[in-house]
Amino acid sequence: MSNYTYAAGLAAKDALPSGNAGKVISGAGLETEFVNIQTAIATKIDSTSAQPLDAQLTTLAAITAQQATDLASLSAFVGTVLNDADGSAVLTTLGVSAFAKTILDDTSGEAIFATMGAAKDVVGDGYQKLPGGVIIQWGTVAAVALNATTSRADTITFPLTFPTAVFVVVANAVSNGGSAVRGYAGNDKTTSGFTSHVTNDAGSPQDVGVSWIAVGN
Repeated sequence: MSNYTYAAGLAAKDALPSGNAGKVISGAGLETEFVNIQTAIATKIDSTSAQPLDAQLTTLAAITAQQATDLASLSAFVGTVLNDADGSAVLTTLGVSAFAKTILDDTSGEAIFATMGAAKDVVGDGYQKLPGGVIIQWGTVAAVALNATTSRADTITFPLTFPTAVFVVVANAVSNGGSAVRGYAGNDKTTSGFTSHVTNDAGSPQDVGVSWIAVGN
């Protein structure tokens, strides 16, 4: 970017006496001036196309010393992230815990559920352990013949022993006759099982079974 340099010294010629050869303005002298002007103009930025001072530049100009320090710290942190060898290293730099990284590595909702402590067995008598520790268990007792107006007690063992306590157990009688049967869970429930009771109130024998559900932790 060149500045215009005045070279001809035209004003000095006015002081020369008439007839002095130095008073003549030559074409070569004018040529030099015009070339200098042309060069200066060609190497200057056209102000109509220059980027105006915008809000971002104003903000950058107003950065305080503390902000500059914070930016320097951020730059160092970003540099550390960029230098990490893999995604796992990046997560460590970001302060993500090993447990959270395990969840992020899981490929399905079921895998995430398992990472969070859930477990299940849904084949036959089964259970579902929820992440918070609550366990739901269920099962059946096969229907067998029960004489009219008689009762039967069945000892039921949970598929999974509750580690802490049993909240509730519900049992229901199931009959192929579809009526006149009663069932309930005894009050002897423990973390490992309970006793179910069924009664056939019909006037004839019928097959009676049990379905049950238990909740605990």
